[in-house]
Amino acid sequence: PDPALFQGALDWAGLTPAEALHLGDDPLLDVDAARRIGMEAVWVNRAGTPWPEDLEPPVAEVRGLGGFAALLEDSAVGV
Repeated sequence: PDPALFQGALDWAGLTPAEALHLGDDPLLDVDAARRIGMEAVWVNRAGTPWPEDLEPPVAEVRGLGGFAALLEDSAVGV
């Protein structure tokens, strides 16, 4: 997506990209797009597919929203 979509959400929330974490299920349209404006991103990989070799890996990968909740609770992860 257009980075303006992410920037609009950040502006609405009153956050900078460094203060936000994006959760997305599409490597290019979600994870990479969010990172292009400076946001950290977590990949929701429900199907267990491999990450595209031509993209930098996400900060974390989870299988679903339960895994994301556990990730947020785990202070050792650093996201």
